[in-house]
Amino acid sequence: MDKKSSKKLRNFMIVYGSLLLLFVAYVLLDVFVIPRTFSAVNQSTSENNQQKNVESETTDTSYTSNNISITISTHREYDTTIYVADVKIKNADCLKTALAGNMYGRNLQKYILSLLL
Repeated sequence: MDKKSSKKLRNFMIVYGSLLLLFVAYVLLDVFVIPRTFSAVNQSTSENNQQKNVESETTDTSYTSNNISITISTHREYDTTIYVADVKIKNADCLKTALAGNMYGRNLQKYILSLLL
């Protein structure tokens, strides 16, 4: 190989390696760091679903109200404790979600306590 072609090959390898490194860095940042929103949650719908004056009964393993019944049962199999929640609702409007910033997406962060309040 002459000097000119070896210099071209070396320059090509440097440019190709740099581009490959930048692409890998972008993919890793996109997957693990960069927040990406896929869709937003309609805030007015969740506010309308909140009910006042709901009579409820709570025990250690169950919750019962006018529209929702939740029972938690414990099973022991394969040296593992398994918890099963049986959730029954009268109306689909009773379902609530807790999403970071009222958005569905990837790498969105919000503390659990702030989602519950």
